[in-house]
Amino acid sequence: MDDWFWAFYLRFARNFMHAVPTLLIGFLIAAVFAQMMRRENVQRLFGRGWRAMGQAWLVGMLLPVCGLGVLPVLREMRRQGVSAGAILAFGLTAPLFNPISVIYGLTLANPWVILAFCAGSLVIVGVAGSSWNWLFGQSEVSEAQPRAIAPGFRRMVSVGWYLAREMTGPVMLFVLAGLVGVALLGLFLPFCSLQFSAEAHDPLAPLVMGAVSILAYTSPIQVMVIIAGMFEHGNSAGAAFSHLVLGAGLNLGTIVWLLGAYGWRRGLTWLMLFVAVTIAVAYGLNKPLFPHSVSPAGHTHAFDDYCYPFSASEEEPRRAALTQLHSKIEPYESLFFQAWLGCLVVGIVLRIRPINARVQAWLERAPDVTTGFDPYLPPAILWMASLVGLVAFSVIGCFLYYPHPRQALTELQSANIALTSAAVSGEWDVALHWVGINESWLHKLSIGAALRGIQLTPYQQAKANLLSEKLELLEHAVKRRDAKETRELGLACYQAGARLRRSIPWFAAP
Repeated sequence: MDDWFWAFYLRFARNFMHAVPTLLIGFLIAAVFAQMMRRENVQRLFGRGWRAMGQAWLVGMLLPVCGLGVLPVLREMRRQGVSAGAILAFGLTAPLFNPISVIYGLTLANPWVILAFCAGSLVIVGVAGSSWNWLFGQSEVSEAQPRAIAPGFRRMVSVGWYLAREMTGPVMLFVLAGLVGVALLGLFLPFCSLQFSAEAHDPLAPLVMGAVSILAYTSPIQVMVIIAGMFEHGNSAGAAFSHLVLGAGLNLGTIVWLLGAYGWRRGLTWLMLFVAVTIAVAYGLNKPLFPHSVSPAGHTHAFDDYCYPFSASEEEPRRAALTQLHSKIEPYESLFFQAWLGCLVVGIVLRIRPINARVQAWLERAPDVTTGFDPYLPPAILWMASLVGLVAFSVIGCFLYYPHPRQALTELQSANIALTSAAVSGEWDVALHWVGINESWLHKLSIGAALRGIQLTPYQQAKANLLSEKLELLEHAVKRRDAKETRELGLACYQAGARLRRSIPWFAAP
């Protein structure tokens, strides 16, 4: 039972840390909808009638949220009286694509693949939203709105007040449900059991991956990495699409929210229809998008993170879980986690009735004096500024997360040396930790170059691919506890890294 506990802990904690940045952004978007835009502007943003699904799809493409971060936005959209079809269209599009993930995907995979997947998602959203309206009508629910906050400083403070309060409300229960779903998936799928479930020659691949992905959770960036890896290995294009829509768009938290908001009969009926349409589109894209220029690898490691994390030879699950968790957490995720903890503490304090009543009364009080530094700005300008700011933040964050290739190579060199030392000395957990860091910097090298218009030559790309292959083989050897092969592959990784650095002449340039 000890290994089951640490397996659950690893999958739960790792996915929560990945979700924290977009979860906070989701609460912020919901706060802007509630405190700045108000009902009529929210409804105008998502439109009515036949335009609603297209507008919801477009807005979803612009906002950087994930399958868990979209939950507070969905709840607020329903409060503001947006139609159910538009809510579902937005909720299933926003976790798939955003400015960062689209840019990231265009640098990883064939641009036509990403554009085809975007078009496929639009078809699914249109069919799913229209079918809901046709089956159940354009159901709208409008809750009584609190008193409007006077424009100015108080209204800005009210955004933070709303964010902290909602973070301690029912939405977090849906978020926890989504994390529990993917953690349970990691308990019941055996170690590396999905390596052969997405092969191009397997006619059941889109169906199997669709079924597995319903309980999975993945962020928009992660799903793009998985899709790119599947096309590099010659896996099923239909399975990649199934995982994109159902793995990034759905999770147990979204399903629980849907059934609670609209009833289990209507929710399950629509959910089965949505899954069926997604699988049908996946089969339609399977053959046309298959990368015929790629030799199928015969397996994939893209879905190993959904399976049981420990091999049969693992003797210290606690140490392995903590090592794997530490190696996969990015510095920015730790910062967002600290911000989430701070908001959580403030939200708990605001839940105390006397404190909440006093804060709310202060927010609703009209300002005594208005100055030129506190001008009136219409809600439309505020939400447009917020939307543009989120997109700009996404693009800037993309450049910060993927530094200049020169810096990536420097970090990769240090990580490569540490990995070789651990592999040669037989430090299994340390070696596994540095494998993940090497893979991360190798990805950042190629993406950072593409973002800055630096074109790696085919020779340089071949050297990068060789290092990636050696890292993958080394990871398997470490998990098998094969001392001889681990030592040999550790030295091979160092040599492959050195060849990569020598192939790039501008690396040593000032």
